[in-house]
Amino acid sequence: STQSRSSAASDVYKRQRLDKIGSDPMRDKQWMKEIAPHWQRYLSNVGKNNSKEFIKYRWMLEEFRISLFAQGIKTTYPISTKRLVNQWNIC
Repeated sequence: STQSRSSAASDVYKRQRLDKIGSDPMRDKQWMKEIAPHWQRYLSNVGKNNSKEFIKYRWMLEEFRISLFAQGIKTTYPISTKRLVNQWNIC
């Protein structure tokens, strides 16, 4: 499942992100700006929406983080800002 896969990849993700942040902190800030509105949208709806679509959106956010911060870990499926927006629209 995506949930168990994300848990298993967590340590690798954290190591890769820490390795990269030192080499290019501006890139890290740019990627944080890219994910921030999606994360805030999610946080502002936690507890209000428990649909399958909303839960999928949450896991898509994790895949998006991996695609930005830990490219060495392949995402489970293609992910992009556009895909996040499309998923949000069906939540």
